[in-house]
Amino acid sequence: MLPEMDNQNWQLISPLVYESAAAGKTVTVPAGFITDFVSFAPLKNIGQRAAVVHDFLYSLPEFDRGIADEVLKEALESVGVSAILAIDMFVAVRAFGGSHKAK
Repeated sequence: MLPEMDNQNWQLISPLVYESAAAGKTVTVPAGFITDFVSFAPLKNIGQRAAVVHDFLYSLPEFDRGIADEVLKEALESVGVSAILAIDMFVAVRAFGGSHKAK
C-alpha cells in the first residue's frame, strides 16, 4: 500500500478513506500523499491509518487543528486502540502537534 521513499517517509499509492464523526464528513487522503506514519512505538502496528489521516488533515491549512486531533483519537479507537492510549495520543498531539500544523 505504501512504498518507502526514505527511512522516515512513505507515499500512499491508493487513496485512504475514513468516515469521521468528529470531522462530520468523509476524509479522503489522496494517492501520492507523503506521511511519516506514527512515531509512538505502541501504535506502530495498529495506528498507522489513523496517523495518515491525521497527518493529511494537518497538511490542510484550512482544517482546524483541534478537529484533526479529535479525528486521530476517534480513528485510533475505531481500530481497537484502548481509550486510555487514544486519549494519551490526543493529549500529546494537543501539546506538541501545533509545530507540525501547516501554516
